[in-house]
Amino acid sequence: MNKHVERCFPEFVVGLTGMLLFLWPVLGQGQEIDKTIAVQERQVGTNASQKYFLIQHKATATSTNKQGLILILPGGPGSRDFLPFCANVLTRYGFPEDFMAAELIAPEWSKDENRIVWPSRIFPDKRAKFTSEEFLDAVIDDVGKSNRVDERFVFTLGWSSSGHVLYSASTSNAKVRGSLIAMSRFLSGKSVEAEQVRGKNYWLYHSPQDRVCAYSEAQEAENFLKEHGANVKLVSYEGGHGWVPNTFYCDRIMEGILWLKEKSAALQ
Repeated sequence: MNKHVERCFPEFVVGLTGMLLFLWPVLGQGQEIDKTIAVQERQVGTNASQKYFLIQHKATATSTNKQGLILILPGGPGSRDFLPFCANVLTRYGFPEDFMAAELIAPEWSKDENRIVWPSRIFPDKRAKFTSEEFLDAVIDDVGKSNRVDERFVFTLGWSSSGHVLYSASTSNAKVRGSLIAMSRFLSGKSVEAEQVRGKNYWLYHSPQDRVCAYSEAQEAENFLKEHGANVKLVSYEGGHGWVPNTFYCDRIMEGILWLKEKSAALQ
């Protein structure tokens, strides 16, 4: 598997002056989905700009039991090309079978290479017809119309360009019960509503060698969130920015989900 690297800038844009390289693992619409995974492409109501993939383990896809829900906001351009990675890698190896996933597809509000991939209330884009937080909330509701979702275990997962949305949603959306945020920026004055942090759950994943999104900001997030009453676990890995081979990141994600599940269940 190739190392997954994408840009992460102070304004969370796709491009910036200068040349930087994007590499994605197992990307490409032509790749087949693993036979153990079921995928449906969906749309929220009549809104053609709110599309997502519902991803499930086939072993539990038809279960009548409630399942946890992980909302994935891919980094980089957040495009549909991340489906093979989210289905064949993250869901198959990193998510428990009693969880389903919804992979949001970032709307392309412009062709500007400096566009904000995931416009949010923190980093808005006047061309966007809705914020990424609103998109995420709509997907939670849409999945709940057709599937039995365990409301205790609604978690988000994102990296790099989407991390700011996850921080924002963690304090602005009560439906979100835990956040898995990897290799992302944290701005203490913007990323979260400090007065809403208490009791929230955050699992952070970052490399000390990250030269794109500084590891010190993950440490700042850990300290800030803990000081304001959140449950936080910061897990580090070697190799720099991206999903680095031979770091067993799917194992770490599985551990993170189970940790969030334990913390969220304890709040009931």
